[in-house]
Amino acid sequence: MKRAVTIIVLGLFLVVAGGAAASNITVNKPDHPRYCDYQTPQHDVQLRESCEGFEGAFPPAGWTLGTTNPSYTWFKDASSYEGSYAAKVGWQVGNPQDETLSFSHLINSAAGEDHLTFYTMGSPYWSSNANLTVEVNGAEMFDYSLENQGGTFVWEEYDIDLSAYNGQTVDITFRYAGDDGADHHLDYVCIGGGVTPPEVPENDLCDGAIPLPCGNVNVSGSTELANDDYSPGEYGNSCTGYSASGNDVVYSITLGAATVVDLYYTAANDGSFYIVTDCADPEGTCVIGADATFSGDTETISTTLDAGTYYLILDGYSGSGTFTLTGLIDCTVNTEETSWGAVKKMYR
Repeated sequence: MKRAVTIIVLGLFLVVAGGAAASNITVNKPDHPRYCDYQTPQHDVQLRESCEGFEGAFPPAGWTLGTTNPSYTWFKDASSYEGSYAAKVGWQVGNPQDETLSFSHLINSAAGEDHLTFYTMGSPYWSSNANLTVEVNGAEMFDYSLENQGGTFVWEEYDIDLSAYNGQTVDITFRYAGDDGADHHLDYVCIGGGVTPPEVPENDLCDGAIPLPCGNVNVSGSTELANDDYSPGEYGNSCTGYSASGNDVVYSITLGAATVVDLYYTAANDGSFYIVTDCADPEGTCVIGADATFSGDTETISTTLDAGTYYLILDGYSGSGTFTLTGLIDCTVNTEETSWGAVKKMYR
């Protein structure tokens, strides 16, 4: 999340006054932050039978904390997926970590208790250094560095099928291990019947892009169930100026002649949007993009597009949220005549 100027000034002050104390302060939009520095979604406390949300004592009753680095191991933290708390482990450099949270459970398929589901968030980039894995009876069943859904510090849900262990009491271990990684979070760990994948929007991909006709544009929606399919490129070199690891949806614009396009995009999750001609190569075919504001603010694209088909991708720096898209695709304007004389002719 981009920070206001006052935060930048504060960061500079701390660097001067505190030296190394400010080493983890990031401003603007770093491509690979090491910690969550924005407000994470808060969900209502859910049914806790066969679930653990880390709301009480830590480690919870029946859970075991395995520690190799006491200063940087799992602890109870307020950046939760649901309720008020989650489990979190902080990153450190130069002192390797191998921190575990584990519990045991009798797997009973007849009772609908043969899936492990959990929510986690971290950094896909830094997980190559320090990573979260999940083990069942010592066998690795999940690797965040390989199976993450692409979001940086975005809560993501995962499901591990335990039906092969029906009738057995298994040991389940969440392990954060490595050196010089990033913070990692864990919440709402459940033993139950598994997760039904949500239905993604029809315009999650360019193949299902929703056409925008000429005239006024007034669209609203949400990217919550969409995937992170497209990106304008990396920080500093993209057509928006920043990377975009948020969930995205796609609209299409087909023009028969050069056309003036004025579009305004407001998203709850620090939105960015861009126009491309080839969804297989969004970075290489990006015509124009915008990412100049903060969460809840409005991004603007104002340009003239030649005849052809374009794809408008509504994206975000990270995460997902509700959005509105307004503006005008003014196909009535003859953009080939831009002289003052041509304008005067319109009023004769």
